[in-house]
Amino acid sequence: MALGNSSARWGAVAQAFHWVIVWALLAQFVLASAAEDMPAGVGKLATLARHKSIGITILVLAVLRLGWRWSQRAHSPGLPADLKPYERVLAQLIHPALYALLFALPLSGWLMSSAKHYTVSWFGWLTLPDLVAPNETVFELLKGTHELLANALLVLAALHVAAALMHHFVRKDTVLTRMLPFGGQAGARAVVMLLAVLLGGWGLWQMLPGAAATATGERAASGPPVSAAQTDAGASSSPAAWVSTAQQGSLEFEFVQAGAATRGRFGQFTADIDFTPGAAPSGRFDVRIAISSIDTQDKERNEQLLTPGLFDVARFAEARYVATGFTANAGGYSAQGKLSLRGITREVPLQFTYTPAPADGKRGPVLAGSATLKRLDFGVGEGEWKSTEWIADEVKVEFNLPLQAHR
Repeated sequence: MALGNSSARWGAVAQAFHWVIVWALLAQFVLASAAEDMPAGVGKLATLARHKSIGITILVLAVLRLGWRWSQRAHSPGLPADLKPYERVLAQLIHPALYALLFALPLSGWLMSSAKHYTVSWFGWLTLPDLVAPNETVFELLKGTHELLANALLVLAALHVAAALMHHFVRKDTVLTRMLPFGGQAGARAVVMLLAVLLGGWGLWQMLPGAAATATGERAASGPPVSAAQTDAGASSSPAAWVSTAQQGSLEFEFVQAGAATRGRFGQFTADIDFTPGAAPSGRFDVRIAISSIDTQDKERNEQLLTPGLFDVARFAEARYVATGFTANAGGYSAQGKLSLRGITREVPLQFTYTPAPADGKRGPVLAGSATLKRLDFGVGEGEWKSTEWIADEVKVEFNLPLQAHR
């Protein structure tokens, strides 16, 4: 088979684009239908991540297909000459509309995911930029648009398939076979049988309650739970010299979800700070964090993070970090401290810089730095959430603390 098109037949490249996109679209509808019936969890996250990756693949293939078709426009098969006027008009409307939907559906999904603050990753290999800022109202609007476009694609695809079958079985022309890699009557019958099997299988899938969720859900990681003795992180015997809260500073974190970096913050915390900089630094950090103030710019994800399988805020409302050992280094300072989170206490070192207060006294000193920890070391992830395939174990924490005198 020739790579390029001819007046009688679509070439191998055009056929490859056509059938790969067809299979990708079928996979999209199966994944979307499965995700709709699944409860919130790793399985749903994984299913939607695959759905988004395939959607971006379809968008790229649509661009390439359109470019190839444009380059082959002088050699492409035309419509049969004996079509009725309304049939010709329908064909000239449906084909461009299908192309438009191949662009509009992935783009609307990408926009929708950005508005939900779920950065899109292409199979974990490439992270795509967010197209809009997180906004729940915009997300709901885009979700409705995405569903409307999906329904429109179903209708147009059904008309497209019906027209192809009518050409083959009623008009008995070559419109269908010229898009088949093997051509002929046997090839056409094979395609019809394959479509019937696919549609029948999809129908059975829909009739089995919970089958979609079971088939696509992720199996929870096995292994014993993390255990460590919970110790008192230490009680301050006297008021600290400096204090910082969420109103003055920031406490943010970053983790990888479905192959894409996702940021969040804690909206309520108090940091009591004593620190003497220099070659032999000394002092004490005592930071208390209200876990319920977690914010990832998505209400559903925030609520999920507070459940027993993750932070379990009903039992462990507060995290606390206490450091009493400090050393100077080329990057500034490092602190040796203990983090108590979810009933588990572990050593967590952090690197930070100290900016002294200006001479005018208009503001106090500033601490800024970061630490990296593993969520599973603190039991943040039980059952299906223990798997690191879709939610990475490593979490980076960053802080910026403008200090003011303790009152």
